[in-house]
Amino acid sequence: MSNQVTAPQAPPGLLADERLRRTSLLSRLLSRPELGAVAGTIAVWIFFAIVASSGFLTARATNAYLEVAAEIGILAVPVSLLMIGGEFDLSIGAMIGATGMITALLAGTYGYPFWFGIGAAAAFALVVGFFNGLIVVWTRLPSFIVTLGTQFILVGVTIGMTRHLTGLTTIGQLDVAEGFAPAHAIFATKLGGVYAVSILWWVGIVALATWVLLRTRFGNWTYGAGGNADAHQQVRRLGRPTAAGAPRRLGLPVREPALSRPRRHGRRGAGHGSIRSQPHRPWRTGLSRIYRSRQ
Repeated sequence: MSNQVTAPQAPPGLLADERLRRTSLLSRLLSRPELGAVAGTIAVWIFFAIVASSGFLTARATNAYLEVAAEIGILAVPVSLLMIGGEFDLSIGAMIGATGMITALLAGTYGYPFWFGIGAAAAFALVVGFFNGLIVVWTRLPSFIVTLGTQFILVGVTIGMTRHLTGLTTIGQLDVAEGFAPAHAIFATKLGGVYAVSILWWVGIVALATWVLLRTRFGNWTYGAGGNADAHQQVRRLGRPTAAGAPRRLGLPVREPALSRPRRHGRRGAGHGSIRSQPHRPWRTGLSRIYRSRQ
C-alpha cells in the first residue's frame, strides 16, 4: 500500500499571484537610473544638431566626438564599478601615464616585443590595484586617501625612472617595434576608414560591465558593499555553497527545510523525527554530524 499523496494542481488562472502589482513598460523604464544619462545625452545631441553647422551631422564629426567619448568611457567603466561599491580611485590618471611609459620603455628603448610591453604594463596595473585594495581593507582608510597617495607615487616614479633610464620624459619610435602593427590593428584602426575601433571596445566593455552588475553574484555583492558594507559581509557568509554543492543564487540567505534524525528520547517518542525550517550552515555540518552521532 502506497502512502504517497498527490497534491492537487491549481487552476491555470490562479497561478499568478494577485498580490503582485503589474507595472507598465514606461514605468519600468522610468525607474531605471541610467535613463537620466541617456535622456541628457540625447537632449545635448539634438541641441548641437540644431544650433551647430551642417558639418556636425557628418560621419567625420560623429567619429570626432565618439572617439573622445570612447577613450573617457572605457576609463569610466571601472571607476563606476568602484563608485557603486562605495570606493574611489584617484590614481587612474597617473596609472595611464605609468603603464604607457612601461610599454614604451620595453618596446621602444629595450627592443622587447610590443605585446610583451602591453602584458607587463597590465600586470603592473593589476599589482598596484591589488595593493591599493589591500591597504584599504587592512587599514580601513578611505580609498580616496590611499589612491591619492598612490597617484603622487606613480607620477614621481614614472618621471624619475624615465629620466634616469633615457634622460628624457618622452619616448618615440614605437611604430618600428616588433608586434606594433597587429596591436595597432586591434586597438587603433579605423572601421570603414572613418570610425575608430575604440568605439566598439567602449560599447563592448560597457555591455560586459552591465551584465556583471545585473546578472552575476559579483555584481550583487558590489551593490551590497556600496549600500551597507556590514550587511554585505553577513549576506556573503550566508551565501556559501550548500552541503550538496549547489551555490545559492546571488549570495542571498535561504532558509531550507531540514529533517531531523529519529530521536531516542523526547515528547514524540522513540523513532520519530520532526520537520523544521532552519538556515543552512555548511561550516557547521561536520560538528552537527558528530553531535548527532553521540545522541
